[in-house]
Amino acid sequence: MNLFGKGEPVPQEPLDPSGEVVDPMDQPGDLLVEEAPSANTVTVLAAVNLLPPTYARRAAVRRAKYFAAGAVLVALLLALLGWMVAWQKQTAAQEALDAATAERTLLTAEAAQYADVPRVFNAVADAKAQLQLAMANEVRWSFFLNDLALTMPRGVSLETLALTSPPPGASPQAAAPSSAGVADSTGVGVPGLGTMNVSAKAFTYNHVANWLDSLAKLPTIADPYVGTISAGKEQTTDIVTYTSTGTITQEALSGRYTGEEVTP
Repeated sequence: MNLFGKGEPVPQEPLDPSGEVVDPMDQPGDLLVEEAPSANTVTVLAAVNLLPPTYARRAAVRRAKYFAAGAVLVALLLALLGWMVAWQKQTAAQEALDAATAERTLLTAEAAQYADVPRVFNAVADAKAQLQLAMANEVRWSFFLNDLALTMPRGVSLETLALTSPPPGASPQAAAPSSAGVADSTGVGVPGLGTMNVSAKAFTYNHVANWLDSLAKLPTIADPYVGTISAGKEQTTDIVTYTSTGTITQEALSGRYTGEEVTP
């Protein structure tokens, strides 16, 4: 019976010259000594897979299912994490919106308390405009007379003094008519607020000239001139009696109610 594979030669025992089968152990010479395996000898064992291929395919399918299930679980975890982050952001935004709404409600309630403020401001502005219109032509006569007294020359004394000014609300360019019936301007063209009419006495004509020179130096009076003049005696003293007129300029305005106040 051939125990070897089909087509493979059957090993033959060695023969001696006589034709007999020789046992190698009986041959003289060196004995075959089986050496013990050393510590550095690596024994390689052949792995034989006795499982059919279907088991391998089933194992591969099972591993693929596990991988797919793990991927789905990871995706679900990521989706849950994203939902939690979005929910937190939405909650924070809602809280901010609620706070802003509450603040707007509070500010609206506070603004209702000051609803009359614009009307009060408008009323104040209207009153200020009316005050400016009414007092735009104000002349502080105390300052005016003080300047006149400080510049009046020696040798002149006033008998009467009449001052006119435009009424409240009138145009400051329009001069009031002279009480003496004389025009407010001599033709120089200086616009006036009103007129100053005086009747005075002086010792000489030179004193009358000095009076006109002193009026010409005042910025509040323009175009001073003498209306009538006559010489006479008063208790053996030579006296010159005359009338004088001047135009009160806009420099005499106080400006207290128009924001243009002039410091005296």
